[in-house]
Amino acid sequence: KQFTNTSNSWFNKTINTTNMVDLQAQPGTTLPMTLVVPNLAVTKTSSMSNLNVGTKAPYTINVQNTGGSDAWNATITYNLPAGMCTYDPRATVTAQIFAADGVTPVSGPLVNGTDFSVTWNGGTASACQLSLQMLTAAAKIGPNQRLIINYQAMLDASISSGTFTN
Repeated sequence: KQFTNTSNSWFNKTINTTNMVDLQAQPGTTLPMTLVVPNLAVTKTSSMSNLNVGTKAPYTINVQNTGGSDAWNATITYNLPAGMCTYDPRATVTAQIFAADGVTPVSGPLVNGTDFSVTWNGGTASACQLSLQMLTAAAKIGPNQRLIINYQAMLDASISSGTFTN
């Protein structure tokens, strides 16, 4: 939706040593404006469908901005399922901004600790989280652009068999 902003203002000014109080300024109206916001659509994929204990599986989190403005300082939090909480994936995390096609780089690889920070809440918990917080202008996700995050995860050694949905 479009809107306009109208303002009236008053000011005080000294003119030839005479203090003028409450002088009305020319009222003004802006040109029509539109509010736009980012809208982040997130998908996660892996090239592996079967996983053995002790084998690292590659995962990709694809965050596309389908909105009309830049997404600044985005935080992406992913909940890993119980059974994948012992292995700490922070050292395997990479991130980069791509065009809408997901192939054409818009940025160079983002730098962990500079362009983004990674936190991991795992260990012996029954559920765990991997979280990335974007920190710099290099990590902004423009309209239609994609933030692609890659990392590795692994089944806990205590898993003997079963089906998990990640």
